Amino acid sequence: MNRLNSRGFTIIELLIATVIFSVVLLTLSAAVVQVGRIYIKGITSANTQETARLIIDDISQSLQMSPGSISSINPVGADPNKSQGYCLDTKRYSFILGKQLESGRHGLVTDVIAGGCSSQPAQDLTAGLVTGSKELLSRHMRIANFDVSPVGDTQQKSIADSSFYEFTYNNLKPGTYPWEVSGTDGTNESGTITVQQDPCTPASPPPSSNVTVTSPGCVPTGMSNGVVKIKVTNNSGMGAADYKATLVGSAGSYQVTVRVVYGDDDLLCSPMTAGSNCDDNSQLDPTQISKATDLRCKNIRSGLQFCATSELSTIVKRRV
Repeated sequence: MNRLNSRGFTIIELLIATVIFSVVLLTLSAAVVQVGRIYIKGITSANTQETARLIIDDISQSLQMSPGSISSINPVGADPNKSQGYCLDTKRYSFILGKQLESGRHGLVTDVIAGGCSSQPAQDLTAGLVTGSKELLSRHMRIANFDVSPVGDTQQKSIADSSFYEFTYNNLKPGTYPWEVSGTDGTNESGTITVQQDPCTPASPPPSSNVTVTSPGCVPTGMSNGVVKIKVTNNSGMGAADYKATLVGSAGSYQVTVRVVYGDDDLLCSPMTAGSNCDDNSQLDPTQISKATDLRCKNIRSGLQFCATSELSTIVKRRV
């Protein structure tokens, strides 16, 4: 009687097959985890950029349609929990630089104050918010930089020796305007000039060595026809010279800059802060974070945590 000639797998063959299968499985698992990390990091970066864009859009719309004053307002508290702010006519923006938005915390809040907010301080974001306030950040995000600055209108002119030229800026609203004058003859003057609203008595500051700044006339209520004149005289005795005059805010334009950061404190660094290193595990303290307008993500990766930054800047011209 013939016996069937059958042969099974040996222990060694089974071990080899198991090892190969395990290596393939681990490789596939690592690939899936890496793809997941890339996906989540992309989502985090996109959400951070979208938040910065929405904040810029909100500020831009407020600036374009604000007929009243645009200015920074008095802060409340002290670092690292100091609430700062800007007033755009009736809309107030209050924020704490470097403060991450978490449960019970706020980072950037807006609210509307009837009659104007220029005389009001920033809203205290460490306390309960006033009715109608709106948070503009998402969870785990923070504001590293928030700035609304007027853009200067610059004019240039070559002036012959012993002659003068009057730089004129028209269609100004009542307010205080910083000015600067520089020239190739060494002139370097600066100061402020106030365009007053009726009823007023315009006052001209005393002339400097060769620069006189005046605001003749007052602006009727509700009008924007103020004038500032910067008279520059070339008395250098060195021949013709080139001069540049700038009146900040006269163009009715503002530069808006916003920097939004996503991530925990241990993921952040500041190249401009002494002792901060973006290539190691050193960590900024809360006060350093609150003063670092250049916060960025470290070059090293920390576990499954993610970090993203987005800084946007735009120039907005007022329409009213």
